[in-house]
Amino acid sequence: MARMFAGFFSGTILDFSKRQNVLFWVSQIAIILSTVIGVYLATSEGLRSAVEFHSLTTLEKKYYTLNALRQEIDSNNEMLKQYVGQLLNKDENGTVVSHNGVGEMPDLNWFVWKTMENSSETLDLPVDILRDANRYYLNLSDLMDKLNTSGGYDTLRYGIALEKLTQATKAEFIVRVEQQLKQYQDRLSVFKGLGKY
Repeated sequence: MARMFAGFFSGTILDFSKRQNVLFWVSQIAIILSTVIGVYLATSEGLRSAVEFHSLTTLEKKYYTLNALRQEIDSNNEMLKQYVGQLLNKDENGTVVSHNGVGEMPDLNWFVWKTMENSSETLDLPVDILRDANRYYLNLSDLMDKLNTSGGYDTLRYGIALEKLTQATKAEFIVRVEQQLKQYQDRLSVFKGLGKY
């Protein structure tokens, strides 16, 4: 039976009795295997690079968005600090004793916060930071509205509340945001080897 098949394939590329035919088939199998392995390795490397790139760009967006929010709140707090300094009169112990009238209120920055309201990427930021930023802006807006329509003792009360809001924001919220930004910076330093994109 083997002789019958040997005669049937004799003189063709399937004749394994000739050394050159065997070498041809071994080389073809090696080429096919190396192609399959090469495609697998290239695909897995491409996927890894794509995942790293996505992680990097997402992390950068979080960092820049949170940093812009921090700068906006810092800027607002600085303007409010100056405003409260002109609004409230304190004695030598630092106790508020009177006010100078509402006067001209500062023109605060709301751009970053309003932009974040319309961005889906905002929800990628830490929930506690978003919650506290929202609370800050709501309280700030409420106090500014109340100050605009207040008089007498109410002006004093809202002025003190505004001062407390700016102090608490600086002491607690901004510190927490800066810690989160530091974490983002540390994680971004891992991606230095990716190069320019």
